[in-house]
Amino acid sequence: MTLIVKDTHYRVDFTFALTVTLMLLLCSEDTIILCLLSSMLHEIGHLFFMYAFHQEVESVIFGAFGIRIQRHSSCGLSYKKEAVIAFGGILINFLIAFFSYLYYYLQGGSFALKLSAVNIIIALFNMVPIEVLDMGRVIRYILLCFAEENLCNRILKIMSAVFVNLLAVLCVCYSFFIGINISLIAVTLYLYVITLIKKWS
Repeated sequence: MTLIVKDTHYRVDFTFALTVTLMLLLCSEDTIILCLLSSMLHEIGHLFFMYAFHQEVESVIFGAFGIRIQRHSSCGLSYKKEAVIAFGGILINFLIAFFSYLYYYLQGGSFALKLSAVNIIIALFNMVPIEVLDMGRVIRYILLCFAEENLCNRILKIMSAVFVNLLAVLCVCYSFFIGINISLIAVTLYLYVITLIKKWS
């Protein structure tokens, strides 16, 4: 399904509906709402800085592993501004986590505490230095300020391979000592496959 608003295409991929269905089967309703809300706020963080830097958004795609934002090819931003845009989602998640916990501390309420926890998890996850995640993109743009592109790509591929393997080991240890977590396994496999594809592309 595609909706066009002011030259921006908003598309809901069938994998998004599939993911929501699986979450309904495996998770509580509150958890689903918090995850979807926090993911959308994360992307709004990217969008905020894109519009602040006068970028034109071509499409916003809702998919299985979140929301993807695509800009028009002629962006022309500096590497520093690109790094700020990449970090925008993480920043928003940390801010929401802080104010949600502050509200919980002052007023109480389990929803505020859960919202804070979910946003911290999303922020920390995106801070893993893997090429396809936000922190990987931030590091890429920082490296490009000091080194040529081929060297940056090699560094990122090595760094991504190291951390995705560490994540896989942690996933196995978690499953063995604590219990099987379907969401953790799915995300780890996704990152592993995407990292391999990028490595050999």
